[in-house]
Amino acid sequence: GRFGKWLEGAKDWALSRTKFWGTPLPVWKCACGKIEVIGSIEELNKKTQNSKLKTQQLDLHKPFVDDIKIKCECSKEMSRIPDVIDCWYDSGAAPFAQYHYPFENKELFDKSLPYDFIAEAIDQTRGWFYTLLVLSTILFDKLAYKRCAVGGLLCDEKGDKMSKSRGNILQPTELFDKVGVDAIRILMCSYPFGENIRFGFGPMKETVQPFMTILWNSFYYATDYLEQHSFKKLGSAGTLSIEDRWIISRMNTLIDTVQTSLDTGKFNNAVSAIQNFVNEDFSRGYIKLVRDRTSEKDESLTYTFNYILERITKVISPFAPYTSEYLYQHFAPAKESVHFDSWPKVEKTDKDLETNMFVVKDLISAINFAREKAQLGLKWPVKSIEIVSQNKQVSKAVETLKEVLLSQTNVKAINVISELKDVKEKININSSTIGKDFTDKAPKILAKLSKENLDNVLKTLNKDSKVELTVDGNKFELTKTHFTFERTYPSQFVEANFSDGQVYLDKTRTPELDAEGFAREIMRKVQELRKKAGLQKKDEINLTILVNPSLEKMLKPFEKSISEKCGAKKLKITSNEQTRNQPFNEEKIKDKIVKIGFS
Repeated sequence: GRFGKWLEGAKDWALSRTKFWGTPLPVWKCACGKIEVIGSIEELNKKTQNSKLKTQQLDLHKPFVDDIKIKCECSKEMSRIPDVIDCWYDSGAAPFAQYHYPFENKELFDKSLPYDFIAEAIDQTRGWFYTLLVLSTILFDKLAYKRCAVGGLLCDEKGDKMSKSRGNILQPTELFDKVGVDAIRILMCSYPFGENIRFGFGPMKETVQPFMTILWNSFYYATDYLEQHSFKKLGSAGTLSIEDRWIISRMNTLIDTVQTSLDTGKFNNAVSAIQNFVNEDFSRGYIKLVRDRTSEKDESLTYTFNYILERITKVISPFAPYTSEYLYQHFAPAKESVHFDSWPKVEKTDKDLETNMFVVKDLISAINFAREKAQLGLKWPVKSIEIVSQNKQVSKAVETLKEVLLSQTNVKAINVISELKDVKEKININSSTIGKDFTDKAPKILAKLSKENLDNVLKTLNKDSKVELTVDGNKFELTKTHFTFERTYPSQFVEANFSDGQVYLDKTRTPELDAEGFAREIMRKVQELRKKAGLQKKDEINLTILVNPSLEKMLKPFEKSISEKCGAKKLKITSNEQTRNQPFNEEKIKDKIVKIGFS
């Protein structure tokens, strides 16, 4: 590495500097050539010829120290060599100089060396990192430090090193005022040690500020639920649902990951894990899964929210000390400060459940993509989804979390199969990638492939993810990147890929599916209007929905769910234009006009 290369070519270190400022060299020299190196103030006091200097506190800096003369054995005066010590020697002496060792604190110094951790930028490779090691090795035959955190150079958004001469520096106070200290700290910790840091408002907006916003919104959502139902303590777990057990397991996995990352100095891994947990697992995962449970008291939900909030405030504290303190104080502080509280312990995790949920989340993304292709919003239920995969883990995940998958994708039925009837796959040779990867051998490989049965090649690729060809006695390995693939499937389906296969969305529509879709869209519109009117969740309304006769009939089976979801103590779904005079908001859902009014 960089430091090893420097040590290999290390040269003699000239300690003296012809400067005024600095630590004077404690070396006195006589005209006769004799040299005396002084090791302490006491020794200097004993040897000085000036009685006045003996009786007063000595100022050991230039020019005062240069007045001190020492008597030589030859009876002449010895004068101090006028140079000062290289300032990097002072830096390298920090481990013992801070304790005034060897004159005192010997026991404390012996306990401290070597230090567990030091931190500086990469430009200290030839400076502080080196001088610490040199002095500690020469004086004590020990390492000065166990771990060295090497920061990269601070660069602007274009990747150029920040400097005053270039005019691309940012003023710290301006940054603090605009984004806060914690945001800057998180961005700094997001980069691996030694890697240059792309710094500025742009990188802040890309990752840090969205994370901080999601963290705050998630915290507010959970604490709002706890306050509404007067829950402030952890309480009893009760019978935890599968999503409760999953997020608790993920929380403990996060604690373990962060702890390991801190212990090994990989702070960027810790920050990445925290951001992924808050953004994907807690906010977009768990909170979406439990939204329907927040309308009433739920002992397991209360326990889980408390469990997560109590721990996440502690886990983020090294990286966002002010934010974590604020959240801690507004939740349920057990100590004066989050920084005085204990670090959370890793409890039992369920890796199988975490793996299954990871697969299901991948499937949800693929199904949502298929919805986009079919132009079917999430509010519109789908008849069925066929999941085609050879991976047994996919079947296991769907079986374990089927209800979660159905509810999150708004699908009536999901099946996992090894193949879908009437789906045909065609393989073509990608001469471009073959030419790039095999250069002068490519023509013969292409010629060989042209004689192969491509259906057999496809089967081999699907089974082994590679295929071997022998050309002129030499074996060549081809992968899926060396081919292109086309699939044809029945027109009732829309296809989307996921990590271990394909999902096929059945886009067939029925009156029942459309009726539920209209009901869901109307509920969403009412919620938007409630929010616009400044209503709280607890506020009940008298709701009137004016539609055409056919839609009125379609919505009748959903009256109860509309009332519950919209907080309506009275609900009237009608096609009667003579409805009592009240203001209506007109909405268009697909090709239908819906008028919504409430008081």
